Amino acid sequence: MAITPAAGFVLPGPALAMGLGAGAVCFWTATTMKAAFGYDDSLDAFGVHGIGGIPGTLATGWFAFGPLSATKDAPAGAYVGGLSLMAVQVVGVAATIVYCAAASWVLLKITDMVVGLRVSREEEREGLDIVLHGEQVFRSRKAGCSTQGRSARNRRPCTVVSLDTTERRHRRNNCPC
Repeated sequence: MAITPAAGFVLPGPALAMGLGAGAVCFWTATTMKAAFGYDDSLDAFGVHGIGGIPGTLATGWFAFGPLSATKDAPAGAYVGGLSLMAVQVVGVAATIVYCAAASWVLLKITDMVVGLRVSREEEREGLDIVLHGEQVFRSRKAGCSTQGRSARNRRPCTVVSLDTTERRHRRNNCPC
């Protein structure tokens, strides 16, 4: 994520350094920080995209190579890396954090009022696939079923698509599961 804001403005060497640095930051946020704060982010979108873009944006301010952004009016480049451009990037990062936090808070409040953000502990224990969708996605393997989830007798698929069709599907596939 670090090179996304810098694409077209930095040379390959600094881009590699940015990627290595941001990779370490993303790994730390997706493992250590997530565990420390205990937030729920199964895809690590916040740790990778949210946090990983910050060092890339800041490093763009430092590593921007002027000739890559040269125009007829600015032959030395419109964006030349240094402290002044990095200061602009800091302001941009801060504004983005404030905007995203405020917008997320508003959207989460609206969602909570309309449908709620969490299910009850009992529903979570029973399984969200059953409670919310009426389907059973995973089930334990029983005697007679192969590890591929197929009937041992005829090797046809032996999966449960929904609770309504469970009995019919088991009979049709001669599934002993």
